[in-house]
Amino acid sequence: MSTRRICLGFGFQPEQSQHHILVSIPKKKDSSVVIYERFSWKNKKDDKGSVNLSGEDKAKAEISMHKMCLLLTSIPLQGF
Repeated sequence: MSTRRICLGFGFQPEQSQHHILVSIPKKKDSSVVIYERFSWKNKKDDKGSVNLSGEDKAKAEISMHKMCLLLTSIPLQGF
């Protein structure tokens, strides 16, 4: 019998590959949403998705909160 893998988010499996995308959504509505490409997974509960700007975390996109809301309304989030 095969072992069931634990998936995070959209099927992310850190045991298989630590390469992932982090979306930083600010609390303020007038701030921008920043999307980072990350190559290592930090499995710390107190980390809360902190970004290492001087290290390997690379910002790939920055969009307004308004555009992010438009994206979220157009993506079907079935099963979430």
